[in-house]
Amino acid sequence: SQKLPHVWSEGQNVSWKVPVPGQGYSSPVIAEGQIWLTTAISSEMTPEQRQAHAADWDRFKSKQLNLVGKVSLRALCFDLVSGKQLHDVEIFSVDEPETVHYTNTHASPTPVIHGEQLIAHFGSYGTAAVDRRSGSVLWRNQEFHVDHENGPGSSPILWEDLAIVHFDGRDLQFVVALNVADGSLAWKTDRSGELSPIPDVKKAYCTPLIVETPGGVELISPASTWVYGYDPRTGSELWKANYGDVGFSTVPCPVAGHGIAYICTSFTKSKLLAVKFGGRGDVSDSHVVWTSDSQIPKKPSLLLSGKELFCCNDTGVVTCFDALTGETLWR
Repeated sequence: SQKLPHVWSEGQNVSWKVPVPGQGYSSPVIAEGQIWLTTAISSEMTPEQRQAHAADWDRFKSKQLNLVGKVSLRALCFDLVSGKQLHDVEIFSVDEPETVHYTNTHASPTPVIHGEQLIAHFGSYGTAAVDRRSGSVLWRNQEFHVDHENGPGSSPILWEDLAIVHFDGRDLQFVVALNVADGSLAWKTDRSGELSPIPDVKKAYCTPLIVETPGGVELISPASTWVYGYDPRTGSELWKANYGDVGFSTVPCPVAGHGIAYICTSFTKSKLLAVKFGGRGDVSDSHVVWTSDSQIPKKPSLLLSGKELFCCNDTGVVTCFDALTGETLWR
């Protein structure tokens, strides 16, 4: 077995390091000796833009939002062994970018690799495919727009020949699947669950999950106030379960096992739900196996290993649950 180091520093146990321009909280993805990541290179606002937004500064500041003048959304590729930069691809150039929360960036969704393609998603700014060999942009799709308010956060997932993406904004909430061959729309499904009338609690930033069930494949899709199960081929809604309270700005990725999906609701106080998948219709009363609202993360994702479910909340408290019963095994 390979020995892994326990200590890192700027110079210790580092094979190589290279500077990355801009800001991007997306995770890197690796295939065939290539490391791909996305970034957003921002410019300062012009005096004209500052004047145009003068009335908004106090509101932006109170909500901890940042506004920049222009942003270049890019995909970068580095050699896995040497760190040499192989590609720098501008995917979208945005003259009037929306605000982002100070903890977020315009390039937070993680890209995915599909064969020779890199699928990069930037929320309402669009989705695109890049040829991993040449660095050329194969297609772009900028059909779908919501008010993220805090910037994009949901990452795409791949299933067969589809790239599936959440759009849960303050104004509109839906899920889309794009054909990876050309970026065309395969299906679009609106969220059906009743939400609070307050726009700020309608949004979410979660990434979905594909699970196998005896009845077929399901897409586990957490949103604001509800978690949904969809048929990933058609987008048809199979079931939904209510969080029991308003849960919004949902971030942690779900995990699944034992026929159960584990969901964190995020804000205001995060709750952990264990929901049996495979149901039909509104399963809020029949399929929620257990819940907990003690030290549950708002942003960090969960880890399931066997019958042990681990979570680390935003202040660094780690809890291990019995995944089947919800019993706290240790904290």
